[in-house]
Amino acid sequence: MNALSLIANSMLLGSSLLDTSLEVLSFALGAVLLLVALFRSISLKIGAIANASKRMRVLAGILSIPFFLLALALHFDVFSGKEPPPADPAKIVVVAGLGNVDDAQEIATQLQVYIGGHPVPKLSLDLETPSLSHDVNLPGPGDYSYSIEGYSVWSTDPNSKVLVQGSGDIIIRDGVTYAVTWDRMDEAPSAAGQPWTVRLREN
Repeated sequence: MNALSLIANSMLLGSSLLDTSLEVLSFALGAVLLLVALFRSISLKIGAIANASKRMRVLAGILSIPFFLLALALHFDVFSGKEPPPADPAKIVVVAGLGNVDDAQEIATQLQVYIGGHPVPKLSLDLETPSLSHDVNLPGPGDYSYSIEGYSVWSTDPNSKVLVQGSGDIIIRDGVTYAVTWDRMDEAPSAAGQPWTVRLREN
């Protein structure tokens, strides 16, 4: 294993030195060609191009461009194919609980939450399990959109399901708990009415 590691490290070092050598060589050739193109006095001192014409100096200037571009590309690892390191994941907690309004009690609910398209495990609550939380891993902190869908059952009409829905944007921070809450709680919802709106808020 030590021998393999040594070989691998040697190959990486060799590759790095090769890239550096090519970068320096490309820059040097580009610089020489550019000097030849710009300064006639220099070109006259170089035996191979002592009789360089104006056309040849223009050609040298043009040829210097790809060498400079190659040196820049090698310097900024354009050919390495390396991708930027991924952001640290954000670990959050999503929680929900049964609610109540006056004499009405929420006796069951089932919610499906999506954060940035990532599904959170279903939150299925009843009188035996009045609150529930799930740990959720997201690609990283930042701005996310969310959506919530499901239903709720209330003691005022235990045989009917009230549709529940919600959507919006939220700022996700690592290690924070987010709660599903009713948008309004001034009266018990009715299955005959409009779907009730819920929100995802920082707890």
